[in-house]
Amino acid sequence: MYWLEFFEDEYDCAGVCTPSLFSWSKSIELGRPTKSCVIGIKDGITKAFLGIGICALVAGILLFFVFIG
Repeated sequence: MYWLEFFEDEYDCAGVCTPSLFSWSKSIELGRPTKSCVIGIKDGITKAFLGIGICALVAGILLFFVFIG
């Protein structure tokens, strides 16, 4: 329950894959949610893991050339 409240408050969303009919932690008087939480989570993860992905790619290319050599 706390995870749902965190994501709904942080990303202003409801539902995982598609927008839900209502939010778990917000009043229904605020209206129906317009976006799903997966978009906000994806954007947050993309920024955090971009450097790790680049390092892994460079290390893989370097190891490939070391293996060839």
